Amino acid sequence: MKILVAIANHGTKNQRYLDQLLREYRSMRFEMRIVVLSDVPKHLPPDVQVRVGTPSSNPRSLPFAHRKLFSENRDSYDLFIYSEDDILITQRNIEAFVRVTEALSDDEIAGFLRSEQGPDGQLYCPDAHGVFHWVPGSSRARGSFQFATFSNDHAGCFILTRKQLEKAIRSGGFDVPPHAGRYDILESAASDPYVQCGFTKLICISHLDEFIVPHLPNRYLDYGMKFADLRLQIAEILADGHEGAAGAQLMQTETRLPKMWFSKNYYEPLRKEFLELIPETASTILSIGCGTGQTERHLIETGRRVVAIPLDRLIGAVARKNGVPLAEPGLEAAMAQLGSQRFDCVLCDWILHLWPDPNGLLEWIAQRLAKDGVLLAIVPNLNHYMPLWSRLRGREGYNQVGNHEGVGIHKTTRSQLRSWLSKAGLNPDEMTPIIPNRHQRISRLAGRLGTELFATEIVVCARPSSANGAAGLH
Repeated sequence: MKILVAIANHGTKNQRYLDQLLREYRSMRFEMRIVVLSDVPKHLPPDVQVRVGTPSSNPRSLPFAHRKLFSENRDSYDLFIYSEDDILITQRNIEAFVRVTEALSDDEIAGFLRSEQGPDGQLYCPDAHGVFHWVPGSSRARGSFQFATFSNDHAGCFILTRKQLEKAIRSGGFDVPPHAGRYDILESAASDPYVQCGFTKLICISHLDEFIVPHLPNRYLDYGMKFADLRLQIAEILADGHEGAAGAQLMQTETRLPKMWFSKNYYEPLRKEFLELIPETASTILSIGCGTGQTERHLIETGRRVVAIPLDRLIGAVARKNGVPLAEPGLEAAMAQLGSQRFDCVLCDWILHLWPDPNGLLEWIAQRLAKDGVLLAIVPNLNHYMPLWSRLRGREGYNQVGNHEGVGIHKTTRSQLRSWLSKAGLNPDEMTPIIPNRHQRISRLAGRLGTELFATEIVVCARPSSANGAAGLH
């Protein structure tokens, strides 16, 4: 089997990782041609070719140099591997890719997940952070293998067969100028085959170990998810044992803005400014849109009785492991489970701006609140200068902010929140802007306008109208 490998290597910072990659590739039993894409000349082993130059004046465009290389050699190799200079692909990974590809459809590609090893020896997955998660209902069987989709298409590398490369080139989305879109320019170089060439990236969950590739620097340990928790979710998928397993989810959590701005974080840390607003007398709490359950677990440890509606069944498996009692991910199913229960506090963190019908959700919440209950919600402030400036600059999608059908997001502002709350029979006690420390001074100088422009989030504290009377706004 003949393989063409392209490795993007900018400068000399990652030289030790590049050396490790070259040793690995040169030790394989395949017929290999290794090309290092560099911004400067480099002295490498004689059987390693160096191509110097970036496709555009942007130095970050270097990874896109593999596109021309692959297109020029599309008929000469069986496999084409692109990799950043710190992703270790082994012979075992390549053999597994070849084996499962025989079972896949023409529009499916076997992909990889990156791993990092922590000081404690545990493996973490840096691809599992922020908005990225296992996609409910994406399970599919192909021959003797089981696959599922992970929503992060970027893993710093990909492998294509000759047939897949030819299809990618024919699609018109492969041999294109350097660009950013759903991902930034570096990530787009490694994810375009899935994002804009008509392929679906599938992770072989029945043989996951063979599709894990080490990210050698181990630099993202602070926010990567433990592989043990990823496997817990995989077990949930496999336990259903049929196509489309574990498909229940609360809502669409990603926006269609560039880089998925304002999407829901599945791995939210504890938010002290949020938790401090929970009344001490609130003993029963309903959390809507639970991810891994860190906030909910903290509240349980303080002696509260908590029930959470997870974002989906799969991330719910992690919250359940953390000791969080769960309802089904869906308001109708949750309503059936909760019966006539009412709660002293309902938490709604980064949900309202993504919900198709915020009024309907708030009316549902009002019905769930006890007589003196309180709703605590956080939303992004879409009067912030960043989305306004992006709209003025004509950035894709920002002229549709507020059009949920178009880009998946409502325009959450203090005036919009007042309108929604009023229609749902809720009165706000407080509507607090969250302004980062770096903008506090300029915000104070600019007065009310500064608050509108520099607040990144709005925290809402609201109560049922009948219990709250004519509450004031702050």
